[in-house]
Amino acid sequence: MKNIVVNYFCNLYTSVKPSSDNFERVTRTVQCRVSDGNRILLDRLFSVEEIRKAAFDMHPTKASGPDGLPALFYQRFWSAVGEGITSACLRCLNEGDSVDIISNTLIALITKGRQAECMADIWPISLYNVTYKIVAKALANRFRLVLGEVVSKT
Repeated sequence: MKNIVVNYFCNLYTSVKPSSDNFERVTRTVQCRVSDGNRILLDRLFSVEEIRKAAFDMHPTKASGPDGLPALFYQRFWSAVGEGITSACLRCLNEGDSVDIISNTLIALITKGRQAECMADIWPISLYNVTYKIVAKALANRFRLVLGEVVSKT
């Protein structure tokens, strides 16, 4: 299974760095679609309540992270762990602290059938740390407020 995965991903994530001229030319043609009001909404600092909501919006028993703890653990023991988790999330979101320490991810490879012969026969499942998922969920909740303004309905 290892060889299948390595061969599949070997060239998948390679890229060519665009020239700064091309980048500038393309970005000049993109119109800003976020109103000033929504820009203020997006730019405001994240709150303790937004972190709590993100934590409790998560499915309690979906795949756990590298520490083996599902979201249910954090939800059930929020009174004990909530302050520390909230502090870590707010430092990442509001102060720009690195997410490196909370972004460790395990990838579980699950075969769809009896034997994997190609990548289509394998389900890769990413097991992120719950604290990282809370940060991502808080960002998603914030972006959800303005998506209708920036994404076309068609």
